[in-house]
Amino acid sequence: MDLVNKAVTETLSRSLNNSLTIIFMLVAFWLLGGVTIKWFVVALLIGTISGTYSSTFTAAPLLVVWEQIKGRKIKTLP
Repeated sequence: MDLVNKAVTETLSRSLNNSLTIIFMLVAFWLLGGVTIKWFVVALLIGTISGTYSSTFTAAPLLVVWEQIKGRKIKTLP
């Protein structure tokens, strides 16, 4: 648990900076681009936002839960 907290804390700012850079670029494309590129940019925005959220706030808790379940199974084995 402590290792997961440290890992999330150390990588959170870098992940957000990378994602915000991509989002700013995509918003510029959406505002300045033509009609044909707008829906593609919307799809990329959705993917970037959901990917940033899932890699930080979904994967780490799942790892903790997985390790807890794995620890219980090892304790119950004879």
